[in-house]
Amino acid sequence: MSTIDNPFNETPNVSNTQVALRFGVITTVILIVYGLIGYVSGMTDPGKMSTAVSWINSLITYAVMIGGIVMAVRHHRDENQKGFISFGKAFGTGFKTTLVICITQAIWLYVFMALIAPDMMDQILQASIDKAAEQGQDPEQVEAGMKMVSWMFTPPMMAVMAFITLTFMGTIFSLIVAAVMKKDAEKF
Repeated sequence: MSTIDNPFNETPNVSNTQVALRFGVITTVILIVYGLIGYVSGMTDPGKMSTAVSWINSLITYAVMIGGIVMAVRHHRDENQKGFISFGKAFGTGFKTTLVICITQAIWLYVFMALIAPDMMDQILQASIDKAAEQGQDPEQVEAGMKMVSWMFTPPMMAVMAFITLTFMGTIFSLIVAAVMKKDAEKF
């Protein structure tokens, strides 16, 4: 049986880079708008944000990331792969989308922390000090501890930590999405 008789025998080998770029940028724009709304409304003020609000913000961020990965994999599968996609190609599309999201988010976080809201680093540090004081820690020990880790509360380090965290989570999300959305071509 020839390929003409069975068009599903092989899926095309179309690059997923453009799809990953498109959906990665769209996802990043959504995350930036969400973050700016939180910043302007005061919902993400480090001094006032409760643990529950912090968790909700993280869940929303991860849900948007998952949505972007799912949309990228679905688009690549349905538009470029004739409705079929292997686990590897699905993961590759999801991971590339994750990398676009992580790189652009890290750049945005650096710009935001360094230029738009440079006072936020001090707020984060003060919120950490206040939380430690609430837990009954000695103020001198808290102060010494904060001096030791204050290098982590700089825009470049916050961007690096965000990149690492989002890449780790995005890789897990990409693996799950690939496992769920893979659809191998049937061999006749």
